[in-house]
Amino acid sequence: MNILMAWELGAGLGHTTTLATIGSRFTQNGHNVSYALRNPKTAEVASINPGALCRAPVMQVQNSNLPAAYDCAHMLLIRGYEQQELLEAKLKKWFGIFERFQPDIIVTDHAPTARLAAYIAGIPTHAIGNGFAVPPLTSPLQPFREKSTLLPLEQQQLESRVNDTTNSVLHRHGLSKIDRAVDLYFGGSTSLMTFEEFDNYSQRPGAQYHGVTPFLGSQTLPPVWPVGGTKNVFVYIYADTPALPKILKSLVQLGVSALVYTGAQPRSAEIENLACERVRFSDQPISLLGMKSDLAICQGGSGTMVPLLLQSIPLLTIPQHIEQSMVCKRLKSQGLAEILNRNSDQSEMTQTIKRCLDSEKLHQQAAKFSDKYKNFDGQQVPKIIVDEVLKAM
Repeated sequence: MNILMAWELGAGLGHTTTLATIGSRFTQNGHNVSYALRNPKTAEVASINPGALCRAPVMQVQNSNLPAAYDCAHMLLIRGYEQQELLEAKLKKWFGIFERFQPDIIVTDHAPTARLAAYIAGIPTHAIGNGFAVPPLTSPLQPFREKSTLLPLEQQQLESRVNDTTNSVLHRHGLSKIDRAVDLYFGGSTSLMTFEEFDNYSQRPGAQYHGVTPFLGSQTLPPVWPVGGTKNVFVYIYADTPALPKILKSLVQLGVSALVYTGAQPRSAEIENLACERVRFSDQPISLLGMKSDLAICQGGSGTMVPLLLQSIPLLTIPQHIEQSMVCKRLKSQGLAEILNRNSDQSEMTQTIKRCLDSEKLHQQAAKFSDKYKNFDGQQVPKIIVDEVLKAM
């Protein structure tokens, strides 16, 4: 069979590496696998064949001045899913991808437009991903933030607007009306690839969590620590994060050895000048296996945090968007992570990092999480997911 792996929304390496690991299992089973990725450059890390790769069409946020998304239906609205012509244009591009790769099945990681296009084209889909990519479709939908001011009727209207546009598109393609568009974009055949502690949503009764699959890409480097530091701190924060220079200066002040990966963006001169005997930058992603770190400072991506906590490494997070903020708050409530105030001055930031390094509670909770899942075998996850996908078809 021909399998298309698709990713639209979100950032970082986690979506690509997850799809690539599952895709490799399909390949081992004799299937032909292709990829449509939001950021094709991430395919290099996963050693994906360029001939089986294309850029996924993405519904971008239409106005940066709009209020932050309230729930998953509102998230679609602010990305233009209420604009029928725009949505049709993206669907046309997906149809072109389908024509090129001729998929029998499409496996998606946060790719709602791909699922709509596949529904219209009559191609079965299976959605995988963390709790944010596979949200619980309660009625009403669970909000992204605990403290919300939206009235129930206002929230219902958000979902109704998504329903109206989606049904207009379906009607244009000769298909029947559906009751809830979110069922089409996020529901149906799905697999949750996370742990309960990492679920962005606190209410998901009866859910089956598969955990994460380890990524063993050939383009990752083993962790090589600078010498001379009192402790080891791993840092994975994008180069354009405003707080990064202060974080690095704090680590220098604390005398620790820091291994730093800043993503694919070029680093500023200010950041480069912070490299020293105990601060080492890596231009390639670093393998998270065998990290042996006393603390990890990261943005809050589950693909980074899970393997670190499985190794009893406590977390200090600086979430960049709502998905990361949700999961970081969940982890903080369980004592598994702290959240760094990005607006802290230099002294406050140094104190926060030192407090996390010295926190017995943070280290104990990380050790408890690791012990809880000590028998978890991430190598089995790809097989489980592939079996679920094929069984659902």
